[in-house]
Amino acid sequence: MDGPERFIQTRSWRVRRPTRFSPGPMRALAALAAVLCLGCAGQKGPSQATSEKPKESRWQVRVIEVADAGPYLDVRLFGKSVVGRKEGERRFFFPASEACKGALVEGSSALYRAVGPFGQFKDLSGQRCDPVGVASLVAWRDARAYRRDPFHAPRVQAEYHTVFENERVLLARGRFPLALEMRWPEPMDSVAVMPADPTCRAALAQGEATMEYHGSGPDVFILEVDEGQCPIVGFAIPTEQTP
Repeated sequence: MDGPERFIQTRSWRVRRPTRFSPGPMRALAALAAVLCLGCAGQKGPSQATSEKPKESRWQVRVIEVADAGPYLDVRLFGKSVVGRKEGERRFFFPASEACKGALVEGSSALYRAVGPFGQFKDLSGQRCDPVGVASLVAWRDARAYRRDPFHAPRVQAEYHTVFENERVLLARGRFPLALEMRWPEPMDSVAVMPADPTCRAALAQGEATMEYHGSGPDVFILEVDEGQCPIVGFAIPTEQTP
């Protein structure tokens, strides 16, 4: 027997008769392929491959705010797409290097290209500084996540330790397995960003908590502790300066 076709042996020759099957599974496979291709906007099959670039891949951006976040710069950008009419605000985490501090100046303009894991940022002088994390998790989830029933919330245990805290944000490095739900590149060694409120400080002090993923709504991830629910507002890849 060979795949969806089978051969029927007769006296001295063979005839090939296709096996009938329902198109339902094939439609399911096609749907799965479409889901797996989220985030590869504009990509085509081998027979349709062209040099066409996805629209809205280049943005003219303005640096709205740069805040200290320990080993990172917490940066808000407002941008308009070079092609098309899209615009919006995004929040990224950049390495707190001298090069990035020089390129990311509040009020300055730059070019952002939506390529690679988190994109590429280049100021008008040509100085490049690429983000290593995002805090716009709703946009990231809606563009890349696996399709989920909005009423089904997967839950697993997360383990972490504190790497930075101030009056604005808390940073914890560790294992956050459910980050894979939105195709985060390093779910087993990432830095989660949380607001510096009492509930999140309690979650940070515990060093572990139940992590929950939401396929819809404003809170993509939460950590559940006795004091309540702590939302994870962003993720970043550890840098050399991350404890």
